[in-house]
Amino acid sequence: MILLGIVVLVIIIVLVLLLLRTRKIVENRNYFIERARYGHFEDETDLLLVAGVLSDTASEQLSILNIRPKEGESPLEFADRIDNMKSDSKKERKALKLLSVLPYSLFRIFTISEKIEFGNQVSREDLSDLGEFVNVLNSVGYKQLNPFKKIFYRYFKNMI
Repeated sequence: MILLGIVVLVIIIVLVLLLLRTRKIVENRNYFIERARYGHFEDETDLLLVAGVLSDTASEQLSILNIRPKEGESPLEFADRIDNMKSDSKKERKALKLLSVLPYSLFRIFTISEKIEFGNQVSREDLSDLGEFVNVLNSVGYKQLNPFKKIFYRYFKNMI
């Protein structure tokens, strides 16, 4: 009986730690999104840090939703293919439906991502657009996942 109590206590402690960790990660992601959307940067280095985090977050979230580039496809080729896609597959139709509610085209977002990756000048407007895109993608994408994927990606992978 004591052993069962200890096991239950350990499970509860692990769950609480997992929830606290997830909460902190989600708060940090939301902090970066808000900074991008409202242009709160200390300097150019800070702007590039926010840009890099949001660019990576957008790519991760699209990947979770099965929106990925093909082998050898550049980000802009990928974005152009997705933005102009017409599909017969159920999985791709679901992705297209999701993308139709996002505030910006993937081409716009990946153009910004390439600016970030290759060190070109990223404007505050670019970053605001990227922040808005990640914000909407995060909430809309989360709703698209089944309950098991929601738990996995939210609490274990901390990607949504």
